Amino acid sequence: MNFFSIRHLTRFRYSNPVSESIMEARMHPRSDSNQHCLQFSLSVSPRCRVFTYRDHLGNNVQHFDIPGEHQQLVIVAESLVEQQPLSDIPYFLAPEAWKALDAGVANGDYWEFLMPSEFARPTDALVELATELGVVRRDDPMMLLHEINSRVGGTSA
Repeated sequence: MNFFSIRHLTRFRYSNPVSESIMEARMHPRSDSNQHCLQFSLSVSPRCRVFTYRDHLGNNVQHFDIPGEHQQLVIVAESLVEQQPLSDIPYFLAPEAWKALDAGVANGDYWEFLMPSEFARPTDALVELATELGVVRRDDPMMLLHEINSRVGGTSA
């Protein structure tokens, strides 16, 4: 078990006073099976009231508004995180894993990951690599990922 004390400082300095700042920060570490956020604090200067909510991915979001002129904004996030050792990644999943993945996609669970992106576009080289690696639906998703990882890394599957 490891403990990490994390301090993140963000400073905005404006060349001219701004009339208002509206911000969202996603700096609160998640708690899951491998890590637990024991403490978290967020301080903002100029002082303001900070509201917290969870977004659709389960992230803790801090939202605040600073009305009135200011030339600098400082955000300090401090956390204490306990990290557990990672579990081994299984080599294979159950035979119905593709069906479960398809059901999640059909329900709209992964739409933001499946939409085209202006930052990552398919290229001829990518299509050629996928063909060379034999990236087609077979076995189960985890076995396919292990095979791709080992082949891209240069080791045999």
